Amino acid sequence: MNNTSPTTSPFLPGVRNAIAAIAALLTIPGVMQNAQGITLQARTSQSFVESMGVNIHPDYTDSIYYNYSFIRSKLLEVGILHVRAALINTDPSYWYMPLPPAGYVNELKTLRQHGITSLLVFDAGGWNQTQPLSSYVGAIQSTIKSYMPAVDALECTNECDSSSFRYNGTPFPLGLYWECAEFFNIVNWDPVTSPIPVLAPSMADPGHYQDLANIESPATYCDIGNGHYYQSGQYADCDGWDFSKNWQTGYRPYSDLLTAGRPIYISETGYSNATALSGGVSERASGIYVPLVFCEGFRQGYARTYLYEFIDGYPDPSGTNWERHFGLLRNNGTPKPAYTALKNTIYLLNEWGASFSPQPLSVTIGSAPSTVHYMLLQRSTGVYFLAVWNDVSVYNTSTVPGTDVYPAKVPVTFTFSKNYQFSVYAPCQATGATPTSAYTLSTTSKSIRLNVPAELLIIKIAP
Repeated sequence: MNNTSPTTSPFLPGVRNAIAAIAALLTIPGVMQNAQGITLQARTSQSFVESMGVNIHPDYTDSIYYNYSFIRSKLLEVGILHVRAALINTDPSYWYMPLPPAGYVNELKTLRQHGITSLLVFDAGGWNQTQPLSSYVGAIQSTIKSYMPAVDALECTNECDSSSFRYNGTPFPLGLYWECAEFFNIVNWDPVTSPIPVLAPSMADPGHYQDLANIESPATYCDIGNGHYYQSGQYADCDGWDFSKNWQTGYRPYSDLLTAGRPIYISETGYSNATALSGGVSERASGIYVPLVFCEGFRQGYARTYLYEFIDGYPDPSGTNWERHFGLLRNNGTPKPAYTALKNTIYLLNEWGASFSPQPLSVTIGSAPSTVHYMLLQRSTGVYFLAVWNDVSVYNTSTVPGTDVYPAKVPVTFTFSKNYQFSVYAPCQATGATPTSAYTLSTTSKSIRLNVPAELLIIKIAP
């Protein structure tokens, strides 16, 4: 049915090879075992920054998101380079979708001028698209073109795995299969839009990927896999549907059903601060978890991780509306701890425009529990950054409201084969962009012993 194979997309080969390299180099050595001498292959610090994204809703005209200049200024301040937003029809001949609000397309293009690209989600008729997309090929293609060059990826439908879903009268999963297949073909039939990669659809319930896989696996209607990896208030690398599993044993097998080793985007993940509801966490807890979610995505080889979401779109003083408390910023525009932690992390690691081949680093790591994770980054100057964290819960969700918990720190020694200068940063702290000695137990010219907390530490390793 497809006239362009995903494997021949001009966008994909480099991305697929890069993700395979990340998975091979970072996933296996990124979990602590008994004392071990290993050689870590570094990735560029900028590639980690490039893996971060955030969901925004500039089409919500009755929300703070419609204050485009403010949202743009805060995106630039925190340093995130990718956003996920809605692909809204711009062609009047496609009557099924309303036209975007004033300034919507121009704002995404303005973000692009500042280096921020957009993953755009096509939800033609929500859960009830009564007309086949093939009836509006030209309108859909012209709509996509109207967003260029802001768009760097496309996604067909968001969480349409519902019994209420219909596509041209056909329910899920076959109806969703046909919609995604037609959308993929429409994108690839036009040489202007065909270089843009298309994501698999996202599922509200990851188990529903099996329903699509029963129709076709691997899928020929997507270039990149997809997943919504929510933690239900638990630690970063946790399957929110089954707390006994992590991403690799829980979510990942479902995402892999459609993509057979292709890159995967986590297009939504995050934490609600609605602590009056089950699964909500404190702002302190999400301030710790959010940087670790991005670290886990990169460490485990995901091509990109999009946090949900950038700002609390609507006020909710009672804290009883789950959807209104996922933001990095509060509804009044003030930063939550997660915003500050992410800003500090990006500030430390950003190296825009650097092009070089990162080098490996030999290290012996002392014994520590398997919950202590790490990844190695490098700048073009030769300086290494070893990110390390203890991925355990810092908020007890067994009661409502829950309570903050403070796990004991884990002492770990890192020993190197050469002399280095060590500086330690704690991005989750307000002063996280400056070095701290609060977690350092001892140092020599070739080693550093840290009390690793249940939050991100970044060790700067300079020749």
